Amino acid sequence: MAEILALGISHYPPLHGSDERMTWILKRMLQNPQLPAELRTPAGWPEPMRAEWGNDEGTSSAGRHRADLVAWLDGGRLRALAPHRELWPDPEYRSIYAADTEPATAPVPPPPGPAAAVAAASG
Repeated sequence: MAEILALGISHYPPLHGSDERMTWILKRMLQNPQLPAELRTPAGWPEPMRAEWGNDEGTSSAGRHRADLVAWLDGGRLRALAPHRELWPDPEYRSIYAADTEPATAPVPPPPGPAAAVAAASG
């Protein structure tokens, strides 16, 4: 989706709007004359984007993406706003979850998600 919207959606200012507003933004972008014709309909989109578009033109997916965001606060200031899976590689972020360990020595478990489930099942 970022290829079509040309942005990093977790840092997009209108993220505070409604889920319906987010789908409106995509619909407007699809009218951009600089967007290649093959990307203007779901048939030309990557499969994950088509799945998110679903039967409600992305409204429910917008809500799930918003719910996935983590506001990482540090000393009362916003340090990052991103999905947990994007913050996890940062040792300082992982140290929040590691009891009595230094950030540099904290074990690095696999990030949550399907890959972690597969690793656990095959381990």
